[in-house]
Amino acid sequence: MIPLLLLTAALIYAVLSPTLRPPRIALEDVHRRELEEERDLLLDALRELDSDLERGEIPAEEHARLRLRYTTQAARLIAALDDLSPAPAQAASPARPAAGLAAGATLAVVLLLGAAAFTVVPELQLLGVAPADAQRLRDVSRLPALEARAERTRSVADLRALADAAFNVERYDVAGPAYGEVLRQEPRDPQALRRFGFLLLDRPEYRQQALSLIQASVQAAPKDPEGQLLLGAALARSGQSQQALEALETFRRLAPERRDADALIAQLRDREGQAAGGAELFAQNCAACHGPGGEGGPGGPNLTGSPALRDPAALRAVITRGTGAMPAFPNLQGEALEALVRFVQGLGR
Repeated sequence: MIPLLLLTAALIYAVLSPTLRPPRIALEDVHRRELEEERDLLLDALRELDSDLERGEIPAEEHARLRLRYTTQAARLIAALDDLSPAPAQAASPARPAAGLAAGATLAVVLLLGAAAFTVVPELQLLGVAPADAQRLRDVSRLPALEARAERTRSVADLRALADAAFNVERYDVAGPAYGEVLRQEPRDPQALRRFGFLLLDRPEYRQQALSLIQASVQAAPKDPEGQLLLGAALARSGQSQQALEALETFRRLAPERRDADALIAQLRDREGQAAGGAELFAQNCAACHGPGGEGGPGGPNLTGSPALRDPAALRAVITRGTGAMPAFPNLQGEALEALVRFVQGLGR
């Protein structure tokens, strides 16, 4: 009987001893906190970088270069966090559980942590990150595995997966050869045609060939918004402003919720001496505070579905005179003001 009692006592002590010892701070915990702080700083820098682009405070080329650097660094930090063991549990409460309950709870926690290490934990690290940024971070972390698989199989599906992930994170040095191999096997693939063409635009000696590839993509898939957007960008690079405007207006009709083309349309209209439309005026004057689609931002409220936009006279007064924290825009007059009023009212519907 006594040996059995001693064995039981030993088992109970083994289960409860972690709750009886004072917590210790391991070096790995310190390293984890440092990585998390550095990750959060990089994600803040990414959001600030996007805001700088929207406000026109940074050139698009510099924005693309810095975004790629920050995104790659953040992905490496997340990968490093994934390699660490799970964070230690919080110290137990003063009321100590019974041995059976403690053993069951310990087993449950071990099983849950084991499952979370492969499923939940990586996603929890992306909480609070904008969906587009989260997808970019996932694509960066997947690139090595996608490259290895594509190199091994050389199948169109694996090459396309690699090319798409690399293109999304602006790793064009990886995306270009992968799309080229896709086209070698499937010469009429619309997405590979337009994206490979887009990657050639920066090389003047291939600019006409790039335009031809994008035009072929649009002919194959005329209702694809990305094709019209890239065609507009290619035509603008070639100095064909009016044709570029037509392609970008088609893009806007196909994807009215997207604001990617607003800034370029405004530049082209200015180049052609045309009056800017409501969407361009909103992108130039309002999007920095109210968001690209009027969804709200750090400096302005959400305008989508707002009943306060129903009175056009009141809206004109707010735009030209300002109200509260909103500055006045007295230079917006005549048809430009009416175009902006109509566009903003459309956001409220």
